Amino acid sequence: TDEYNAGLDFIWRPNSSTQVTGAINPDFGQVESDDLVVNFSAFETFVTEKRPFFTENQALFSSGLPNNDVVLYTRRIGAGAAGSDNGLVDIDLALKVTHFGDNTDVGLFAVREDDAVGNFGGDFLSSRIQRKVGGLSVGHRLTHVDRGELNREATVQVADMIWQKSDGVQLRAQILYSDIQQLANTANNQLTIDQQDFAGWASWSYAPSDEWYHFVAASRYGDKFDMNDLGYMRRNGFDEVFASSRHDRL
Repeated sequence: TDEYNAGLDFIWRPNSSTQVTGAINPDFGQVESDDLVVNFSAFETFVTEKRPFFTENQALFSSGLPNNDVVLYTRRIGAGAAGSDNGLVDIDLALKVTHFGDNTDVGLFAVREDDAVGNFGGDFLSSRIQRKVGGLSVGHRLTHVDRGELNREATVQVADMIWQKSDGVQLRAQILYSDIQQLANTANNQLTIDQQDFAGWASWSYAPSDEWYHFVAASRYGDKFDMNDLGYMRRNGFDEVFASSRHDRL
Protein backbone atom coordinates (compact mmCIF):
# COMPACT_ATOMS: atom_id res chain seq x y z
CA THR A 1 0.00 0.00 0.00
CA ASP A 2 1.34 3.42 -0.94
CA GLU A 3 1.76 5.79 2.00
CA TYR A 4 1.84 9.57 1.72
CA ASN A 5 3.21 11.92 4.33
CA ALA A 6 2.82 15.69 3.98
CA GLY A 7 4.43 18.47 5.95
CA LEU A 8 4.47 22.25 6.09
CA ASP A 9 7.09 24.86 7.01
CA PHE A 10 6.16 28.53 7.31
CA ILE A 11 7.52 31.91 8.43
CA TRP A 12 5.27 34.89 9.18
CA ARG A 13 6.55 38.37 9.98
CA PRO A 14 3.64 40.65 10.95
CA ASN A 15 6.15 43.48 11.49
CA SER A 16 9.89 44.08 11.50
CA SER A 17 10.20 43.16 15.22
CA THR A 18 8.14 39.95 15.35
CA GLN A 19 8.56 36.60 13.64
CA VAL A 20 6.56 33.37 13.84
CA THR A 21 8.27 30.21 12.57
CA GLY A 22 6.42 26.91 12.37
CA ALA A 23 6.77 23.37 11.08
CA ILE A 24 4.14 20.64 10.82
CA ASN A 25 5.49 17.13 10.38
CA PRO A 26 8.94 18.48 9.37
CA ASP A 27 11.31 16.35 7.30
CA PHE A 28 14.95 16.59 8.36
CA GLY A 29 16.10 13.82 6.06
CA GLN A 30 18.20 16.19 3.94
CA VAL A 31 20.12 17.63 6.88
CA GLU A 32 23.87 17.00 6.89
CA SER A 33 24.74 13.95 8.99
CA ASP A 34 26.82 14.23 12.15
CA ASP A 35 30.51 13.44 12.21
CA LEU A 36 31.52 10.19 13.88
CA VAL A 37 32.97 10.92 17.33
CA VAL A 38 34.71 8.34 19.53
CA ASN A 39 34.31 9.50 23.12
CA PHE A 40 36.28 7.76 25.88
CA SER A 41 35.60 10.46 28.48
CA ALA A 42 33.06 10.34 31.30
CA PHE A 43 31.08 13.18 29.70
CA GLU A 44 28.36 13.03 27.04
CA THR A 45 29.40 14.19 23.57
CA PHE A 46 27.98 17.60 22.65
CA VAL A 47 26.57 17.49 19.11
CA THR A 48 26.03 20.68 17.12
CA GLU A 49 22.48 21.38 15.93
CA LYS A 50 22.04 21.33 12.12
CA ARG A 51 18.25 21.20 11.62
CA PRO A 52 17.09 24.51 10.09
CA PHE A 53 14.12 25.08 12.41
CA PHE A 54 16.35 24.85 15.48
CA THR A 55 19.15 27.05 14.12
CA GLU A 56 17.35 29.93 12.40
CA ASN A 57 16.32 32.94 14.52
CA GLN A 58 17.55 31.11 17.63
CA ALA A 59 19.78 33.81 19.16
CA LEU A 60 17.22 34.88 21.77
CA PHE A 61 17.13 31.33 23.19
CA SER A 62 20.89 30.76 23.26
CA SER A 63 21.95 30.10 26.82
CA GLY A 64 25.61 29.24 27.17
CA LEU A 65 27.24 28.87 30.59
CA PRO A 66 30.95 29.43 31.33
CA ASN A 67 31.67 25.68 31.52
CA ASN A 68 30.10 25.03 28.07
CA ASP A 69 26.77 23.77 29.46
CA VAL A 70 23.59 25.05 27.79
CA VAL A 71 20.08 25.42 29.21
CA LEU A 72 18.33 24.71 25.87
CA TYR A 73 20.01 21.86 23.94
CA THR A 74 17.70 21.24 21.01
CA ARG A 75 19.36 17.95 20.08
CA ARG A 76 17.30 16.41 22.91
CA ILE A 77 14.22 16.95 20.74
CA GLY A 78 13.57 14.00 18.48
CA ALA A 79 16.34 11.94 20.06
CA GLY A 80 14.05 9.88 22.29
CA ALA A 81 13.92 9.67 26.06
CA ALA A 82 17.19 9.22 27.93
CA GLY A 83 17.87 5.57 28.68
CA SER A 84 15.55 4.24 25.97
CA ASP A 85 16.82 2.33 22.95
CA ASN A 86 13.82 2.94 20.69
CA GLY A 87 15.70 5.28 18.34
CA LEU A 88 14.66 8.65 16.99
CA VAL A 89 11.17 10.09 17.47
CA ASP A 90 9.29 12.00 14.75
CA ILE A 91 8.29 15.61 15.40
CA ASP A 92 4.62 16.41 14.79
CA LEU A 93 4.60 20.16 15.41
CA ALA A 94 7.13 22.90 16.13
CA LEU A 95 6.47 26.59 16.72
CA LYS A 96 8.73 29.51 17.57
CA VAL A 97 7.70 33.13 18.24
CA THR A 98 10.16 35.97 18.83
CA HIS A 99 9.64 39.68 19.43
CA PHE A 100 12.47 42.20 19.75
CA GLY A 101 11.33 45.47 21.30
CA ASP A 102 13.16 48.68 22.09
CA ASN A 103 13.94 47.54 25.64
CA THR A 104 12.20 44.15 26.04
CA ASP A 105 12.65 40.94 24.05
CA VAL A 106 10.26 37.98 24.33
CA GLY A 107 10.43 34.48 22.88
CA LEU A 108 8.36 31.28 23.01
CA PHE A 109 9.43 27.91 21.67
CA ALA A 110 7.23 24.77 21.64
CA VAL A 111 7.62 21.32 20.07
CA ARG A 112 5.42 18.21 20.16
CA GLU A 113 6.86 14.80 19.32
CA ASP A 114 4.93 11.83 17.98
CA ASP A 115 3.07 10.32 20.97
CA ALA A 116 2.65 6.80 19.59
CA VAL A 117 2.75 4.16 22.33
CA GLY A 118 6.25 2.89 23.02
CA ASN A 119 8.34 5.75 21.63
CA PHE A 120 8.15 7.88 24.81
CA GLY A 121 7.52 11.06 22.83
CA GLY A 122 7.26 14.33 24.72
CA ASP A 123 6.14 17.94 24.69
CA PHE A 124 8.83 20.62 24.96
CA LEU A 125 8.45 24.27 25.94
CA SER A 126 10.96 27.07 26.33
CA SER A 127 10.31 30.75 27.04
CA ARG A 128 12.59 33.75 27.23
CA ILE A 129 12.11 37.36 28.34
CA GLN A 130 14.84 39.95 28.80
CA ARG A 131 14.73 43.63 29.70
CA LYS A 132 17.49 46.13 28.90
CA VAL A 133 17.88 49.38 30.80
CA GLY A 134 21.04 51.31 30.07
CA GLY A 135 23.98 48.99 30.62
CA LEU A 136 21.92 46.49 32.63
CA SER A 137 20.10 43.50 31.12
CA VAL A 138 17.98 41.18 33.29
CA GLY A 139 15.93 38.21 32.17
CA HIS A 140 14.20 34.93 32.83
CA ARG A 141 14.09 31.71 30.85
CA LEU A 142 12.15 28.50 31.36
CA THR A 143 12.35 25.03 29.88
CA HIS A 144 9.73 22.34 30.46
CA VAL A 145 9.54 18.74 29.25
CA ASP A 146 6.49 16.50 29.68
CA ARG A 147 6.81 12.83 28.70
CA GLY A 148 3.34 11.46 29.39
CA GLU A 149 4.11 7.78 28.87
CA LEU A 150 6.94 8.00 31.40
CA ASN A 151 4.87 10.12 33.83
CA ARG A 152 7.83 12.50 33.90
CA GLU A 153 7.94 16.30 33.98
CA ALA A 154 11.15 18.31 34.18
CA THR A 155 11.28 22.10 34.60
CA VAL A 156 14.28 24.42 34.71
CA GLN A 157 14.00 28.13 35.52
CA VAL A 158 16.82 30.63 35.12
CA ALA A 159 17.22 34.23 36.29
CA ASP A 160 20.10 36.03 34.58
CA MET A 161 21.85 39.38 34.61
CA ILE A 162 24.42 41.19 32.48
CA TRP A 163 25.79 44.52 33.69
CA GLN A 164 28.07 46.46 31.38
CA LYS A 165 29.45 48.74 34.09
CA SER A 166 31.78 50.53 31.69
CA ASP A 167 33.42 49.95 28.32
CA GLY A 168 35.97 47.63 29.93
CA VAL A 169 34.09 46.03 32.84
CA GLN A 170 31.28 43.48 32.58
CA LEU A 171 29.51 41.43 35.27
CA ARG A 172 27.38 38.37 34.37
CA ALA A 173 25.42 35.99 36.61
CA GLN A 174 22.74 33.29 36.51
CA ILE A 175 20.74 31.41 39.14
CA LEU A 176 19.21 28.12 37.96
CA TYR A 177 16.58 25.90 39.58
CA SER A 178 15.56 22.42 38.42
CA ASP A 179 12.43 20.50 39.43
CA ILE A 180 11.91 16.89 38.27
CA GLN A 181 8.75 14.93 39.04
CA GLN A 182 8.20 11.33 37.97
CA LEU A 183 5.51 8.88 39.06
CA ALA A 184 6.31 5.18 39.00
CA ASN A 185 4.87 3.05 36.20
CA THR A 186 5.94 0.07 34.08
CA ALA A 187 7.44 2.31 31.36
CA ASN A 188 9.93 3.93 33.77
CA ASN A 189 10.79 0.75 35.69
CA GLN A 190 8.64 1.77 38.67
CA LEU A 191 10.99 4.64 39.50
CA THR A 192 9.56 7.59 41.45
CA ILE A 193 11.49 10.88 41.39
CA ASP A 194 10.85 14.07 43.36
CA GLN A 195 14.03 16.11 42.93
CA GLN A 196 14.80 19.83 43.18
CA ASP A 197 18.07 21.73 43.43
CA PHE A 198 19.92 24.92 42.48
CA ALA A 199 22.95 25.92 40.44
CA GLY A 200 24.54 29.27 39.78
CA TRP A 201 27.52 31.12 38.41
CA ALA A 202 28.95 34.62 38.23
CA SER A 203 31.76 36.17 36.22
CA TRP A 204 33.71 39.43 36.09
CA SER A 205 35.72 40.58 33.11
CA TYR A 206 37.97 43.63 32.87
CA ALA A 207 39.77 44.96 29.81
CA PRO A 208 41.70 48.07 30.87
CA SER A 209 43.29 48.37 27.41
CA ASP A 210 43.57 46.62 24.08
CA GLU A 211 46.58 44.71 25.44
CA TRP A 212 45.16 43.31 28.70
CA TYR A 213 42.10 41.17 29.51
CA HIS A 214 41.26 39.71 32.95
CA PHE A 215 38.51 37.20 33.72
CA VAL A 216 37.24 35.60 36.94
CA ALA A 217 34.32 33.14 37.22
CA ALA A 218 32.80 31.00 39.97
CA SER A 219 30.22 28.22 39.59
CA ARG A 220 28.27 25.99 41.96
CA TYR A 221 26.08 23.03 40.94
CA GLY A 222 23.96 21.25 43.55
CA ASP A 223 24.17 17.47 43.91
CA LYS A 224 20.61 17.00 42.64
CA PHE A 225 20.55 19.76 40.06
CA ASP A 226 19.67 18.28 36.64
CA MET A 227 18.78 20.07 33.41
CA ASN A 228 19.55 17.26 30.97
CA ASP A 229 15.94 16.64 29.95
CA LEU A 230 16.17 19.67 27.62
CA GLY A 231 19.60 21.07 28.38
CA TYR A 232 23.21 19.89 28.23
CA MET A 233 25.07 19.49 31.50
CA ARG A 234 28.31 17.58 31.78
CA ARG A 235 28.09 17.02 35.54
CA ASN A 236 26.53 18.29 38.77
CA GLY A 237 27.60 18.40 42.42
CA PHE A 238 30.69 20.59 42.11
CA ASP A 239 32.14 24.01 42.98
CA GLU A 240 34.56 25.74 40.63
CA VAL A 241 36.59 28.95 40.55
CA PHE A 242 38.45 29.99 37.41
CA ALA A 243 40.66 33.01 36.69
CA SER A 244 42.80 34.07 33.76
CA SER A 245 44.72 37.04 32.42
CA ARG A 246 45.77 37.63 28.84
CA HIS A 247 48.31 40.02 27.41
CA ASP A 248 48.48 40.73 23.70
CA ARG A 249 51.59 42.42 22.37
CA LEU A 250 50.50 44.94 19.77
